[in-house]
Amino acid sequence: MHIKSLLNIDDYSEVCPVGIWGIPGIGKTTIAEVVFNQISTQFEGRYFVENVKDKSRKHDRLLALREKLLSKLLDEDSVYLETLRMQSSYIKSRLRRRRVLIVLDDVNDAEKFKLLVKELAGFEALELFSWHAFERNHPPHNFLMLSYWMVNYAKGLPLALKVLGSALQKQPRVYWEGVKKKLLNQVSYTNVVNVLKSSFDGLDSEQKSIFLGIACFLNGDDHIEEILASSHLSTEKYGIEDLVSKSLITLSDKRVGMHDLLQEMGCNFVRDKSLMPGKRNSLWTPEDLSHVLRNNSVSGTVYIKGIFLDPSKDKKFRSCATVFSRMRNLRLPKFFSFPAGEMETKLLPPEQGLESNSSELNYLHWEGYPPRSLPSNFDSEKLVGFSMSHCNVEDFLDGPILAYEFVCYFGFFCYVQHILYIEERENPIIVMLSSFPICLQRKLERKRQAAGMVTSASGSSNIKEKYDVFISFRGDDTRDNLTSHLYAALERKNIKAFTDYELKKGGEISGNLEKAIEESKLSIVVFSKDYASSKWCLNELVNIIDCMRSKRQQIVIPIFYGITPSQVRKQGGSLADAFTKHQLTEGENKVQRWRAALIEAAALAGWDSSVTKPESVLVDEIVKDVLERLNHDLLPYMVGLVGINSRMMHIKSLLNMDEFPEVWSVGIWGMAGTGKTTIAQVVFNQISSQFEGRCFLENVKDKSRDHDGLYALRVKLLSKLLDEDSIYLETLRTQCTYISSRLRRRKVLIVLDDVNDPAQFEILVGGIDGFGPGSRIIVTSRDRQVLINCGVYEDKIYKVMELARPEATELFNRHAFTRNHPPRDFLELSDAMVNYANGLPLALKVLGSELQKKSSRYWKDTLNKLKQVPNPKIDDVLRTSLDGLDTEQKSIFLDIACFFNGDKMDHVEETLDSCHHSIYAGIEDLMDKSLVTVSDNRLKMHELLQEIGWDVVRNESNSNPGKRSRLWTPEDVYPVLTKNSGT
Repeated sequence: MHIKSLLNIDDYSEVCPVGIWGIPGIGKTTIAEVVFNQISTQFEGRYFVENVKDKSRKHDRLLALREKLLSKLLDEDSVYLETLRMQSSYIKSRLRRRRVLIVLDDVNDAEKFKLLVKELAGFEALELFSWHAFERNHPPHNFLMLSYWMVNYAKGLPLALKVLGSALQKQPRVYWEGVKKKLLNQVSYTNVVNVLKSSFDGLDSEQKSIFLGIACFLNGDDHIEEILASSHLSTEKYGIEDLVSKSLITLSDKRVGMHDLLQEMGCNFVRDKSLMPGKRNSLWTPEDLSHVLRNNSVSGTVYIKGIFLDPSKDKKFRSCATVFSRMRNLRLPKFFSFPAGEMETKLLPPEQGLESNSSELNYLHWEGYPPRSLPSNFDSEKLVGFSMSHCNVEDFLDGPILAYEFVCYFGFFCYVQHILYIEERENPIIVMLSSFPICLQRKLERKRQAAGMVTSASGSSNIKEKYDVFISFRGDDTRDNLTSHLYAALERKNIKAFTDYELKKGGEISGNLEKAIEESKLSIVVFSKDYASSKWCLNELVNIIDCMRSKRQQIVIPIFYGITPSQVRKQGGSLADAFTKHQLTEGENKVQRWRAALIEAAALAGWDSSVTKPESVLVDEIVKDVLERLNHDLLPYMVGLVGINSRMMHIKSLLNMDEFPEVWSVGIWGMAGTGKTTIAQVVFNQISSQFEGRCFLENVKDKSRDHDGLYALRVKLLSKLLDEDSIYLETLRTQCTYISSRLRRRKVLIVLDDVNDPAQFEILVGGIDGFGPGSRIIVTSRDRQVLINCGVYEDKIYKVMELARPEATELFNRHAFTRNHPPRDFLELSDAMVNYANGLPLALKVLGSELQKKSSRYWKDTLNKLKQVPNPKIDDVLRTSLDGLDTEQKSIFLDIACFFNGDKMDHVEETLDSCHHSIYAGIEDLMDKSLVTVSDNRLKMHELLQEIGWDVVRNESNSNPGKRSRLWTPEDVYPVLTKNSGT
């Protein structure tokens, strides 16, 4: 019951972890199992990961655990991840739509929690806020609920999270409560708004105009681009995209959104332009509107371009008779009516309306417009948006109506939402009408009949949200079989699919349906016997192909159901009959576009029902294909990485993908623990979507030691590059001519991580000429000579250096204190640990994590211990660097570690030349293997590698220094010399 109370399932809507802590054998797992069994049915996805510590001892096992966790939460047979740190944004978006329960049992390392769950659970906003509020990645217990409230208020806006966190840093709880109360009461929080203003000040004049237009009038509206363009606020779409990229607005389904704090800042900026409301270009508060509209200020109204009026905020609101007569620049009037039953007065008398001389009207929203007709001088030339619900208008815009859709009827009112085309207008007016009188509906119907139109009884085609998949199909052929089964299967996988069951009326598709196609990530086209007989389907197909060709490069998957790809491509049989009929009624250009679209779609890789059967298997395979293609939208894993950007950019410059179509390879070289794998992962995540085939083979050195290890790696590589479940090879070196020819036609990206033998590269990849133009291969290794033997040019090898002091300090402090700098009483101890790690990321992370939340006494003891005994986690990784050394190389390594670290190069060579057969070659080999470096003619070895050398010599005889090959400390040298115990 105590655990269930901590979970607080019924009352707490945020994502929240709960910990169970105790000594071995006390029953932690049992308690977790009981709670899981009792509450798991309340969640859409659930998984109990038992014994994480033992199951994740090997790196690839942790990857398998993560894949299994995702599979269980998403109810899929399997989810494949290239690497452990990789996360598909599509997977992430699906997880955000699911309420899940996860139990991680027996976790012994915070990194495992981070890799398995943290990124999936959506803690990024809380973490970002916590870094700024508490200088650590999570809030203290007594600030937890307040922190969640602030994060929820910020609604994921990074700017708001940073500003709120910084403003609240080091403030007492009572101060936090006061800020919360202000925000609840919508009182401006000056510190936050002032900081947000700096983002506004960095905008150019056009961006500022767009921002203020959205803040004052258009927040939450759709059709934003058309309205802004017609208002001369934005002549190019990039203006909106710039605001999105600067985190000032969001766009979802073409509906613009702006955070409350940013909107408040924008409104304040307009308000501060003039103390007199009539001299501002925008009015939206009841006080300012009352001042201008009641007094009809002659000096003020000529400035006004936009009005936003909600009379419910001032129920006694009244205006003068000629209120709009001088608003010659009015562009965006938005008037809302009183809620039903609360209207105490009319905004205007019944006979008065929009008597304005303005020719600049772009968007008119007026609920309950009083007069029965629009004014005689009403100019609709620049009008793109028109919304007039609950109005009395009987005579609508001039010109016959060319398109009209009725939605439904309710009592004496007609609810309508459609696009209205006016004769001789280049662009349609977007019109939203609801609750219109039946007399207006009849008049519109008469105009429609006069234009010779056929009534459409279809439902509203206004699409409110984006879709993952758009399905185009011929209803009579597949609605009740393949399409319905496919739609259901996609829904079961939490894939949002759109099918236009209700919209297939007539030959032309609506603008909103085109929008649904454009905003879908992927389109499925179900070709059937009578597909081409439908003009609707053919028009859909043309739109789909256009989206595929556009910059968005929409994914298109054709399905051939009861018809072959050849029949579609050659347009014979039933398709020939269909086109014979089309040519009698349609123009030649349109028919040719339909034919071209069919040919192009039929040439795409898809599914043939005559090959993959029965139908249930076909549906399963299509769903797997869709998931895999959507999951290729890769998201870089860069959270918590220090100094990664400069290293990543250097690698990308070596890859030089934009300028050279040749195939080449790039090497990443450095000592163990410097972050070679991490750099390769980040680069892979960022650029892999630009390739047709991609594969990241991690930890090649260790995996190739297993029985059939290289064989399994080669099978995995070929399968991933060719997008096949499994490729069978007779032997390790088997090379199928057909496989080779397919690879030569594909642009691929391959990463081979931790290669220590050129034979591994040769077996896995072969010659680089075996891949398509523009292919790139990244190889990481501790040995520079291995990279050269793999065919990497010397100028294409990037040497990974240790972190600079500021970067090293930041990385260590993030792991030790979960913030960027240490507390004052740990400053000296922190510096000592950073000095010990000497810029090695592995050591900084391991030591920082192990010392987190430990006492200063524990830190001091650890420092003393490290002087005698290396940390096992660091030592295990670094010691493997000695495995490939021959006897002489190892002897030179130990001599440098014990006697010559930091000495001049010529002195070392001269001294050791008589002790070794090839001292020059031996030192160069150690340099290639990242075990020593030469700087300013001095031979240097990293202190942690030096400690390993010392430890190797000590282990020759732990108790008797006289039996060791080398002595260098006074404690060991003195007793041997004084007691004559040397051997």
